[in-house]
Amino acid sequence: MSVTASDLLKMSRSGLDDVFRSSPPGSIPNGRSNGTAIFFPGSWVGVIPRWLVRLLVWKGKFFRRGDQGSSLKNLITPFAFHLFEAKVYKDDSWFADGEAVILDYSQSSFLVSSIRDEIRQVADGLYLGQVFGEEARPSVYVGVSQLTTAPHDHLDEPAGREGLQGRSR
Repeated sequence: MSVTASDLLKMSRSGLDDVFRSSPPGSIPNGRSNGTAIFFPGSWVGVIPRWLVRLLVWKGKFFRRGDQGSSLKNLITPFAFHLFEAKVYKDDSWFADGEAVILDYSQSSFLVSSIRDEIRQVADGLYLGQVFGEEARPSVYVGVSQLTTAPHDHLDEPAGREGLQGRSR
């Protein structure tokens, strides 16, 4: 199934579940990515929180692959500060059969240490993620698009208005 970012934003929770279950983990992303939180999937009610979070709180993630393991930092605030580091690796999904790319915040700040994200690649350069908190069921879906920048490029470049789609270099 080929899916676009726009498709994800229109899907119900069960539709997102199906896409996540049927998608491969993909490779571990590298470089800056734009992100969009998906609240109240499939409902117009989620548009305002999604817009506010994107504007004021969370812009996406910055992934770094390395020989000693991979990691990421979240791009927080309108200034896209690099905060809240997570270890990134492949492991069994808590939600679906098979592997997912795990974003493990357990060694990070106490503010986010109970969070585990799982992402799977749903299209070329497009990942669908689930955010797990204390509960076993994901609380929020996220869409993350991988940009093909080198890990050291464009650290201070604004994320722009690409939303989930991103742009290639």
